Amino acid sequence: MALTDGLQSHLGQGIVELDGTKTNLNEQSNRMTEIIFEVERDAENGWLTASWDAPRGQGGISTQGKDLSELEHNVREAVRCHFENGN
Repeated sequence: MALTDGLQSHLGQGIVELDGTKTNLNEQSNRMTEIIFEVERDAENGWLTASWDAPRGQGGISTQGKDLSELEHNVREAVRCHFENGN
């Protein structure tokens, strides 16, 4: 089954319908509870890079670390700074 099977979007109205369940995006809270980062390893230096693009082209977050522990610390700090600044 393709990802678009059963998905209908009513553009301009802020309504998304998936398999008969409608969600009005305009009535949902603007509070985000989860973001997913894409993590890649640089082939030349071995460092890890994490990136996330905000919805609707409203910026995003990118950070790096020499290992997973440092990357996790840097991601947490970057997320805190991004959302504390009202982004």
